[in-house]
Amino acid sequence: MKITLSNVYPSYYNQEKSITNVSKYNSDLLKIENEIYQKKELCDTQINILNDELSVKTEHLKTLYNAWMSIPYKKRPKKEDIEYLQILIIKYAMNIIGTGYTTWERFNNASNIYKEILNLMSSHHYMVTHDEVRKQHIEQEHIELIWSYFIQNFLIQLIYKDTPLEKNFLPSEFQFSNQYDIGITESVGNSITNARVAEFIFNDILTKRVDERDYEILALNIKKLNDFYFMYMMSKTHGEYFHLKQEYHSITTDTILFIPQEIKDEITSYSD
Repeated sequence: MKITLSNVYPSYYNQEKSITNVSKYNSDLLKIENEIYQKKELCDTQINILNDELSVKTEHLKTLYNAWMSIPYKKRPKKEDIEYLQILIIKYAMNIIGTGYTTWERFNNASNIYKEILNLMSSHHYMVTHDEVRKQHIEQEHIELIWSYFIQNFLIQLIYKDTPLEKNFLPSEFQFSNQYDIGITESVGNSITNARVAEFIFNDILTKRVDERDYEILALNIKKLNDFYFMYMMSKTHGEYFHLKQEYHSITTDTILFIPQEIKDEITSYSD
């Protein structure tokens, strides 16, 4: 189900380049990518471990870069070294995004990283040459592709798995509202919100970067899950369960969308 990085380009390594306190990050990245680009799908635990390692090293590289940029221009490291460091920052950041995310906090982190990559590449300090951009596979189109994969993977996470809701990390444009006043528990309300925000992210972010037809099944399943939850909420206010049971049967027969056990138990208790 999950989109992997096996069909995008791994790193290119120029072994002739070496900076005393940076070159090890190049070999570390190669080891990490050997795990990321393996054929078998990574489990959530492996993803979290890799993301943590990548995140720590990225922060170290960014700290070094900021220190270099604070040095008077004539005393800074040579242009080639700054270019090399910028490449490493971008490639580490791309891999953080590319490995996929399993929590709302990591989604928020990835969104910030994606913006930081674009900001670096558009800054007047950016020194990576066009030839090196192509050689290193860090073209903006390639970054956008990985970002789209990431968004798709996170939406899959939201609708197919039990993903704890973290309200502090919801998109700022998303209008959150709870449904507890109609007899819906907080845990069920969180699952409903995950489905709603999946639809919001799909429409607001993903379809701006790709043709919606490329994600037709995902779009249909997001809509199907939200339609089901709408019927569920209507049943709470109107006490009408026939269409809800029909939709529930359709979802559980045709898909493996996540529905809280609490709702499953509730629906199976309804009399025909």
